Amino acid sequence: MSIVTDSIIVAIDGALIVIAEASAGIFITRKGWLSKSGTETMSKVTLWVILPCLLFCEMINEFSISQMGEFGLLFVFCSLHIFVGYGVGWLFGKLTHADTELAKLMKACIAFQDTTAIPLVYASVLGNNSITKPDHHFKNKATEIVLIYTVFITVYKWTFAYGMMKPEITPKNTNEIELLESASSNGTSKVNENSWLWKVKKTLNPPIYATLVSVPLALIPYMKEYVFAGSGAVFKNNLFAAMTSIGACASPIINLMLGSNLSQGYPPEADISWTCLNLVMIGKMVVMPIFGAAMLFPLYWAGIINRVMVIMVGVTFASPTSLQLLMICVIHKNQVDNISKVYLFMYLICAIPMSVWTIVLLVLAYQ
Repeated sequence: MSIVTDSIIVAIDGALIVIAEASAGIFITRKGWLSKSGTETMSKVTLWVILPCLLFCEMINEFSISQMGEFGLLFVFCSLHIFVGYGVGWLFGKLTHADTELAKLMKACIAFQDTTAIPLVYASVLGNNSITKPDHHFKNKATEIVLIYTVFITVYKWTFAYGMMKPEITPKNTNEIELLESASSNGTSKVNENSWLWKVKKTLNPPIYATLVSVPLALIPYMKEYVFAGSGAVFKNNLFAAMTSIGACASPIINLMLGSNLSQGYPPEADISWTCLNLVMIGKMVVMPIFGAAMLFPLYWAGIINRVMVIMVGVTFASPTSLQLLMICVIHKNQVDNISKVYLFMYLICAIPMSVWTIVLLVLAYQ
């Protein structure tokens, strides 16, 4: 088969996995087997257990001192995505005369993308396909790139996006206020959301803690070979194997939760116009992937970055809006209904543009 045909098959495979797992989430929610509280519990388990295990194991397996330059490049790519996405959202907000809060939502939705649910699926699918065989250990390297990118984008979300989405007016939607109070009340006093300590705590979430722990361990001589991942390592077949198994659950569970959220539809109170909604989706799934390809391939052709980084950063640039923005909107009691509507329609159609961009990336990189 030709490279184009193979690329189409790979893209379809990746899209079908996401669709199948999300559809399972829709089904079990519609049947009443997974409740809203159950989804919230799964979200907490994913954030506090599954993603840290995945990040820790991948960093231990793959990270070395020689990859510090790769870290720097991914930080630059992440920063450029946010900067350009913010600018595109600002332009679209001006063109549609969106009010201040809706304009901020448009900028955030284009600037901050998902880096776990869909990119991790594509990392696995691409790594198991014949197209990428010339690049040894493609799957491991691709997963590592996605997770490192996740660290940077997560810090940006809980600093820049968090500050940006703070409302300049008092929210009027009482449902948003009740949702926040319900989510944050555990029989204790209300958290001071404006304190620096609270913001630092939100920034340093469990995946980042896992990174801060795993990177020094991976750099200690012989720690990887004799303690964690070597053939005779102390924890290889017990503790490290258990953490690896837990981390492998990340992608399907996130997609199940996505399907569960989509099954609820969007709140009738959402007042984002169809023009604004369509521009957000065009900005995130058309403009940003074009910018990514235009930036990445000259660097690849110049020998500055490798094919694995081109493919995975390109896939990440084409990914839909980050699901963590919902948490930020809830915290600020701002645009919760509107972002729910954005999620519904963006994630319903994202498999199509993701497949198209994956085909383009593979053809350009491997032909």
